[in-house]
Amino acid sequence: MLPNRATPESRAEPLTKRTPPPLARPGARARRLAASALILLALAAVWAALLVGPAHLSAAEVIGAIGRRLVGRPGAVPWRDLIVVRVRLPRALVA
Repeated sequence: MLPNRATPESRAEPLTKRTPPPLARPGARARRLAASALILLALAAVWAALLVGPAHLSAAEVIGAIGRRLVGRPGAVPWRDLIVVRVRLPRALVA
């Protein structure tokens, strides 16, 4: 056997097809981009639903109300917090 020649076994192709990694599959990047865009659109819709209503609340008031609710600060609850947490947030999450 000559050392410079390849044997027929080494030239043979594998019997099973190898699947490309997930990121190399055709359309994977487009699907990932579309999913990211839909998630951002949904978050923007929830944010808009929290800001829109008959009681005019600023973005800072909405963030403050959600933050106080998450921290669980005891004491009197401002009316703005009640509007955000009990009216607008459930409406936005259900929608």
